[in-house]
Amino acid sequence: MDVGYGRNHKGRIMAKEKRYYWLKFKRDFFDDLRIRKLQSIAGGDTYVLAYIKILTYSIPTSGIIIYQGIFETIEEEISLEIREDPKTIRFVLEYAANHGMLEGMEQGKFYLPYAAQNIGSEGASAKRMRKLRSQKDAAKQLPSSQCDATVTDSDKKVTTEKENKRKEKEKEPLSIVSLQNFDEFVSHIRAKYINKLVIESRDKHTGTPISISVTSSGRLYNLRTGEDFPGSRAKELWSSLFDLYKEGKLQIINHQKGENR
Repeated sequence: MDVGYGRNHKGRIMAKEKRYYWLKFKRDFFDDLRIRKLQSIAGGDTYVLAYIKILTYSIPTSGIIIYQGIFETIEEEISLEIREDPKTIRFVLEYAANHGMLEGMEQGKFYLPYAAQNIGSEGASAKRMRKLRSQKDAAKQLPSSQCDATVTDSDKKVTTEKENKRKEKEKEPLSIVSLQNFDEFVSHIRAKYINKLVIESRDKHTGTPISISVTSSGRLYNLRTGEDFPGSRAKELWSSLFDLYKEGKLQIINHQKGENR
């Protein structure tokens, strides 16, 4: 949770809004066979704790671990950040990579699917509004006087306008999301559009229709055939999707669910 500084549209320096982050843990997290296997190894509790610390370490970068090259190895860098032994970190990273819990992206970057899919955040203003709504909901449960129960036409109009604005905002395209670079874009798609239709297009090599979606492990696949796009083709598609996003042309045209993958 950081407070930085930026400039408004008039060029004046102003403090950026505080932002709060969290990592959601599913109820069956510890029932996952991969976690149970890791825990069953000698020293397993330490390894599981280290894995959870690594997940939380990746929160600010949307589930991506970035090796900065300051130490000789990535495990030494992570060890300093989460205060665990480098040997423990090395074992957990190797185990995670061998069991689909960690994926290499490019040199010095690694992707944690579970973290990317379960990270949440909100600004300080949103937190205040949520607290205010909670207080209002609680007040509705209390007996009200005749005066309290009276709602003017003006109040109704304001409420209706806010609701309409909220609905319009939900319909806006992906291009309004402020993603600063390619890695953030990929993490956003992998986290938010699992088994959902990202875009329909035609394969430029064969001309056949394709429906691009993303699996729970972050791979691009064709909803029409259920087949993953091969490595080189997937990289090409990721690049094309990012170009469309930058041009403001990428829109999620529906939320049709495919087979869970």
